[in-house]
Amino acid sequence: MNRFPLGRIMVHVLILAALGLGCAAGHGAIKNLPGPEPAQLPFSTRSGFFSRSDSSRIELAGVSGNPVTIIKTVAGTDPRAFRIFDGSTVFLPDSLDKAAAGQYERTMRRWVEDRIRNRGLTVGDAKTSQAGVSVVYTPFRPFSGRTAFEIVLIVFDRKKGAHLLKDSYEKQGLHVVLESTVWMSVTRFYPTANLPPWPDPYDPQGAALLEALFDSAFENFLADPMPKIH
Repeated sequence: MNRFPLGRIMVHVLILAALGLGCAAGHGAIKNLPGPEPAQLPFSTRSGFFSRSDSSRIELAGVSGNPVTIIKTVAGTDPRAFRIFDGSTVFLPDSLDKAAAGQYERTMRRWVEDRIRNRGLTVGDAKTSQAGVSVVYTPFRPFSGRTAFEIVLIVFDRKKGAHLLKDSYEKQGLHVVLESTVWMSVTRFYPTANLPPWPDPYDPQGAALLEALFDSAFENFLADPMPKIH
């Protein structure tokens, strides 16, 4: 998998989103869909966005049980110049049950589009939008041993992505998205209880858990990173 050019990534910031998870973190059982075991490392760490030590610090920031969002911007780009977006793609493990993957893809794309509209921006399709918004979802097993959750929200330049596809048909999917990225946020949730890794997005409790991640990710949609907190 291609990585972000490290020299083009600006300073990150930790933003603690004080979002109540309601019944998702309560005592009721959350319906779990069939799927693989949680990953050993979340996507953002496997892809080289964060080192393992950085991930450990993020986990410490998440002990409160609220989602933690980290913003990354790419030098030389202006994501706020885009006004029309589309819920592009949801990237999930290949080993995820096909029916479950379909539920996640449909629901998460709708959540993305709903939140774009709520911010006063326009939702288009792949032909009319200026920027696509992709989601990478990873349940993983941190040091606590309890299942944790991560979504990586990636805003990418549609025109640049089209040029990349035209230049090389070998580059598909996530490779094109990463190489044409203009803005990205990484949101993690470290529950205080052990929750199932594949909560049913059609179930109210599962939806509440997952939507808390999206709410945190979109709270500062297209914002610049704030000064780094030491």
